[in-house]
Amino acid sequence: MFRVLSLFVFLICFLLPQDVSAQRQKKSIISGSASREAEEAAEKTSAKPAAKKSSAKETPKEKDDIFDKPVRRAKPTTKAANGMPARKDGVKQGDAKSEEELPEPEIVVVTSRQPGTDGINLSCTLFMSANSENADESKMISPMILVHDWGGSKQDLAPLARHLQSVGHTVLVPDLRGHGRSTTIANQTQTVDYSDFSKADVETMMEDLEACKRFLMQYNNEGKLNISMLSVLAVGDMCPVATAWVLRDWSYQSRGRLKQGKDVQSLLLVSPKRKFKTFSLSQMVKVPLLSGKNTWHIPTMMIWGGESGSAKESKAIYKVMAKHRPPSEASDATERWAQQDLYKLDLPVAEEGATLLRPNEAIYKYIARFNQQKVLLNAAQFPWQSRAKKNSK
Repeated sequence: MFRVLSLFVFLICFLLPQDVSAQRQKKSIISGSASREAEEAAEKTSAKPAAKKSSAKETPKEKDDIFDKPVRRAKPTTKAANGMPARKDGVKQGDAKSEEELPEPEIVVVTSRQPGTDGINLSCTLFMSANSENADESKMISPMILVHDWGGSKQDLAPLARHLQSVGHTVLVPDLRGHGRSTTIANQTQTVDYSDFSKADVETMMEDLEACKRFLMQYNNEGKLNISMLSVLAVGDMCPVATAWVLRDWSYQSRGRLKQGKDVQSLLLVSPKRKFKTFSLSQMVKVPLLSGKNTWHIPTMMIWGGESGSAKESKAIYKVMAKHRPPSEASDATERWAQQDLYKLDLPVAEEGATLLRPNEAIYKYIARFNQQKVLLNAAQFPWQSRAKKNSK
């Protein structure tokens, strides 16, 4: 009997902990499974709110977000003739047109003549906007003149010109005198070469840009573009020359109701040099029209390679201009474009001048966006006007 009782107690003591342990383990497994299911359910139900919360705390993108992100626009209030949304205060730049939709570039000859001379025949390439034959849009076309570097040619800027044409601009790219195919003196067999130019010869190159504007003026008077929305882009050593011409254009006084100058509404300088021959860009940028001191100033963009040999000069020029034209601190791209009219693009590369532009679609888009924001969206300020002189009776 005693042995039977002892055996019974032993079995109870031995088996009970195992059953309890098994039960606890089973409970633990069930609880763990339920816990995971609960967590998964919670993740599903909270996924969207969590995303919203994360989005709300995102930090603003760097200020070059306009480089690859379309600028947010105000809600359209009207529609253009082609059905595209347009703002009352400007022109909407549409998507870039394909090669098949664009007029073929045309080689034209522009005579750059000074009083008492036969002049130089400039070989230029004209990239007409696809909208130039559309009467509802042609008078809102912003023309551009692209100026190659000293020793360069119009071919250096042809890819950029083609891109600008695709987004609606009419672009004229000359071979400056003594360069490329612009080596012929009108009515003579004598040729000229830029490498033989004196300082006085270099100064006459401003007349080349004046001749280019006169050529575009013909299209303005035909209603195929708006010369009052002219933009100029120059490269390297030609930046001081082109800037001097822009300032001269702004010095002309109107004759009665006939406007004579003040047509350049944006200036773009690629790898600008502080001085070339008799032209000092360091001094020119101190002029109120560029320095922005106590007056309106021309919207300006500067592009350079930060590791290039000309970077130091480009930065020095920008520093002078930025003194009275500080960058906007707005985090929103649209606000920055509205508040700021001096932009720089300091690229971490060693290339400079035309090499920096050959070809670079990202830079091309940035240039087009700059002109869209600083010229096209302000088109209401530049109404089209015929500049043809009326014959006196």
